Amino acid sequence: MAFIPLAEHYNLMPMPDNWVIENALKQLDKNKTNTVYAVHLLGQSLVNNKSTQRTIEILSNKNISHARLCFEITETSAIKNLENATQFLKQLQELGCFTALDDFCSCLSSFAYLRETCLLTT
Repeated sequence: MAFIPLAEHYNLMPMPDNWVIENALKQLDKNKTNTVYAVHLLGQSLVNNKSTQRTIEILSNKNISHARLCFEITETSAIKNLENATQFLKQLQELGCFTALDDFCSCLSSFAYLRETCLLTT
């Protein structure tokens, strides 16, 4: 419970997020089943263009089924970083990855807003 708040305070969360992505890809490469791996990204990774571009580069250079990856972000971080989140999630979807919103509330205005920005598809 102490690590993440400190890493967020010092703007270091993209580093552990990148570590998780790289290790998830290693596990995905070893696991030849159809298991889908979910990777939760924190909000700081969404505002760090260097981090998002690194993720796209890593995924683009891996010969894996991108449909076996689901990237999750919280609704709050999507709304706070809407432009970056939209661009990043679209890039992930173009590669064939799944995307998901975590901690999504039942607020219909929030749902409509995210749907209009193409973060949600029907």
